[in-house]
Amino acid sequence: MWRGIRSSAAGNVPASRSVRQVYRWGGIALAGLGVVQFLIVAPRNSAWLAYLAAIAIGVGVWFLPTRTVRASLGLAIAVATVAFAIGTPALITFLGAMAAMFSLSRYVQWRSALWGYLAIVVATASVAIPQNSPGQGMLGLVYPLAYLAGAWVLGWLARLRANYVQTMMDAAKALERDHAQQTALAAASERVRIARELHESISNRVGLMVVEAQAASETLTSRPEQAAVALDGIGLAGRQAINDLRQMLGVLRDPTSSLDVSDLVEPARVAGLTVDLVQDGDDRAIQSQVRSAVYRIIQDALTNTLRGSTATKVRVTVHYGMTSVDLEVIDNSAAPANPAGTAKWEHGLTGIWEHVREVNGEVIVEARSDGPGLRVRAILPTDGAGRADETLAAWA
Repeated sequence: MWRGIRSSAAGNVPASRSVRQVYRWGGIALAGLGVVQFLIVAPRNSAWLAYLAAIAIGVGVWFLPTRTVRASLGLAIAVATVAFAIGTPALITFLGAMAAMFSLSRYVQWRSALWGYLAIVVATASVAIPQNSPGQGMLGLVYPLAYLAGAWVLGWLARLRANYVQTMMDAAKALERDHAQQTALAAASERVRIARELHESISNRVGLMVVEAQAASETLTSRPEQAAVALDGIGLAGRQAINDLRQMLGVLRDPTSSLDVSDLVEPARVAGLTVDLVQDGDDRAIQSQVRSAVYRIIQDALTNTLRGSTATKVRVTVHYGMTSVDLEVIDNSAAPANPAGTAKWEHGLTGIWEHVREVNGEVIVEARSDGPGLRVRAILPTDGAGRADETLAAWA
């Protein structure tokens, strides 16, 4: 039991400034009380020694919170000196001993405070034993020790409370630091995401414009009407790029706004693709980051199809479910595949994987089994926090 009590009070929590002020005023008050008492009741043995010892008790109390063990040793000597000088125990001797016992228990670990405890107990006994009359028995020794034990318990409880408060403060500071770090990481991640969104929006639209420009260059003299269509596509792609930027800025200003998938269809049609778009379900419960991911995945898939220059038809299917968004983009391009039948990621599809990963979704990019072409399948959790392994396996 004693070992448990000692280990519980192992931490050292220094006294605060306000507590040190209390000790200082307490030391001054105690020294003043002793001087007044000795002026009223003249010491029997030595007046000057009594006054000096009273002042020493006040000085010892002054330094108890900062130099606890040394101040306790000085207090023990001063207490014994007062008792010798006046010939009888005085109030300041008990108050000084109790203050020392409280401070040792409160501010110093047991092993370091051992000498201070022994000095206070010996000084108190040297004061109480000569005054113990034969009729009192051990009562004259018990009640001073009871006072000291009570002061020790109070100091121990104050130590436990101070350690608990300090632990709570350290935990609060650690949580605050962790929150600041998480906020900084989130801000950095958001900056990276916005930069990538801007880069992909511009690069995709510019890619379409390059395809249209090449088509216009090849047909300008032989088929002017097709060149005109390609030039119109360049203008449309440029306007769409500006519109994308405006939409992204709108998302930054209002997180509830979203990018419209249907805006991606017309530029692809102008570029020569036959695009079928099918959307069903309620998209109001979809998180804004998942909305953006759906838009970017479809945009990257269409851009990849156009850059391949072999596809003529694309089918885009988006289903907004209760827990996930299921989307599929299928074209009829001549997509090369590896021996396992899965399309290689080098064909402009890395961005799709990154968008899916950001919202903890799943994606499969593979060659079509029912004919030439590429199939992109993705399942995105509506809250961006779950995973869709079983759903994707059933869908595949």
